[in-house]
Amino acid sequence: MRFNISLLFISHCLVGTCYAQFNPVDQIPFSQIVKEQATEMAKAFVKGDYKTFMHYIQPKIVKMAGGQDEMMRRLNKMTREMAIQGMTFNGITFGKVSKIVRNGNQLQGTVPQHTGIKLLDGRVVSTTMLIAVSNDGGRNWTFIDTSNTDVAKLKEILPNLGD
Repeated sequence: MRFNISLLFISHCLVGTCYAQFNPVDQIPFSQIVKEQATEMAKAFVKGDYKTFMHYIQPKIVKMAGGQDEMMRRLNKMTREMAIQGMTFNGITFGKVSKIVRNGNQLQGTVPQHTGIKLLDGRVVSTTMLIAVSNDGGRNWTFIDTSNTDVAKLKEILPNLGD
């Protein structure tokens, strides 16, 4: 009897210790977190909530655009010019997230982004690739759109970009 109680106590402590060491985020696959956060970013963009949108943009991109205020001004201007031409963003979806790799202290991966644009006489879908980056073990992700950007420029933005 004493042995069973001791074994029960030890197993309870081990199970409790295991659960205490796991952060709930760690139990969710990285690809799911990447997709959820990319979707939050996309919803903010389509709604014109550029402050929230920029929260998900790689900070060097915001800095290169002249800072948050300048980037917000550019995004608003682009949206107005598109509206004048009868174009609006009507949805952004994401494809399958690549394998997430560790590069130094960062986690990195890619995800295809499909952007729907409504035109006066139809609709077009543009597909680009986003690089997803996490500096905190996969809890928070920022993104870099690779369209119209060569590898040298990407390496400038993200020096430890995996090959």
